[in-house]
Parts: sequence; structure tokens; C-alpha cells
Amino acid sequence: MEVYALFWNLQRFFDPAGLPVARALNSARDVWTDKQYHRKLKTIVTSLKAATHGETPAVLAFAEVESLRVMKDIRDATAWDDMAIIDELIPDHTLDGLNVGLMFN
Repeated sequence: MEVYALFWNLQRFFDPAGLPVARALNSARDVWTDKQYHRKLKTIVTSLKAATHGETPAVLAFAEVESLRVMKDIRDATAWDDMAIIDELIPDHTLDGLNVGLMFN
């Protein structure tokens, strides 16, 4: 049995709702569209499935993921429903959002 643990920098995978991180980096909603978001989500999911041969990984960690919604969208799109998402937000007085996200099985 193979066990997969993956870490991936998603390169500013912003919530299409336009959360403060995206706005602070001049990636506001008018630049980052739902279409672009879903295209990137599909690419990420395809790559994850290929890397794990479709198996649910033990651990997934991401850098530059903005929100819990983005993490849930990745989990839902992979159909890895048994993965838990760590939802421990540490307040940041300069920007809102996640920099690192973690899921585990």
C-alpha cells in the first residue's frame, strides 16, 4: 500500500469572492474571474489525481491558498470527502486569509 503526502505552492490561488489578500495584491475580482478560478481548480485536481494515482493521500499541504472555501473546493473536486481540513485561523491585522492550508486523511 502506498501512502502519499504532498506539499504544493498553488501560486496565489485566490477565492473568487475577492478576499483581502487578493485585493491587497491587486488581484481584485475584476481580474480574477470565476472562469479562471475553475480552470485553475481543474488543473490542480487533475495534477493531484495523477500524482496519487487517484488514491486519497494521507496529507495534503498547500502554500498560497487564500481561504477555507478554496480548500473545500479542492477537496470536493477531488471527491476525497474523507479528508479533514485544518481550520485554525490566526488573525493577521494586515491581511485576511490563509497562507498555508492542510488536509489529512
